Amino acid sequence: MKQKMENINGLPNSARIYLNPVTGSELIKKAVEKAGSKRALVKNILLYAGRSPDVTKLEKIMRGVYGIPKHRFMRLIRFLEIPDDEIISYIKEIKYNNIMKTMSQSRFKTNSQKFLLEDMFREKLFEIACKKEGSLRQLGRKLGYTGPAPNYYVNRMKRGEQLINLRQLKILSEITNIDFSEILKHVKEKK
Repeated sequence: MKQKMENINGLPNSARIYLNPVTGSELIKKAVEKAGSKRALVKNILLYAGRSPDVTKLEKIMRGVYGIPKHRFMRLIRFLEIPDDEIISYIKEIKYNNIMKTMSQSRFKTNSQKFLLEDMFREKLFEIACKKEGSLRQLGRKLGYTGPAPNYYVNRMKRGEQLINLRQLKILSEITNIDFSEILKHVKEKK
């Protein structure tokens, strides 16, 4: 667990930490109780600025819908004096630099190996995934793109202009219910 805590400290400050809805809401409730009120927690501990800080974000943070910036999460942890070995239990996922890291991925490694799939198979795979997700934009979000136009990257992957990393192939496999080993049979190029 010490290793994972060091990895959290090593994340960029732009990282957003999404809380586990069950344990995260317990964490926020403890913090509100200790701070005295939601407003006091938001203004004095999490340091959201303004004369009347927005406490509605707190509800979204508790449900794991809104990510809390890393530096504010660390302030919250220090405020509650949570031991390092318990911190991971409060986290559902971490997002930073357009990459999503779930807690099941060991040591926050990125998947650097990239693949190009056979043309016909690739187009069919993206067609099925897009139908199941509802839109190219939503599929892009699922594949880890958080910028203003995630569909741009999905279109590039669909046309074979952008390679697909291993994590994204696994996500496509889950969405389309096509066995991952079947997808790997259609790899045209590996980099």
